Amino acid sequence: MKETEIAKLNFKDNDLSEFPSNTYRVWVQGENSPYKPPRIHIKCNQEGWEIKVLIENGKLWQVEQYGRRNRQDNFADIIKLVQAWFAKPTAMTGRIGTNQEAAQNEWDACNAE
Repeated sequence: MKETEIAKLNFKDNDLSEFPSNTYRVWVQGENSPYKPPRIHIKCNQEGWEIKVLIENGKLWQVEQYGRRNRQDNFADIIKLVQAWFAKPTAMTGRIGTNQEAAQNEWDACNAE
């Protein structure tokens, strides 16, 4: 099924964030597929990689692009950043809760049945 709606999660994140918006793009996409788990996409334009991380537990789900990284890389450094970022209050305008809660809420909104 085609991916449609997109919600950018780190739009307001600054240089104090694990994922500042000038370096990383963090988002959820809607595709209304019952076969894919709730996840975020994280892309680093400077290094050319993109990964998908499970919202439920912050674990790596898929690597879309390795960019400058080795194909055996498990992105452990980025997953560690995700864990810290998930626990912090969201910087999204009009949202309350943690980044993990905001990600789940945006997933639910973009993937309504």
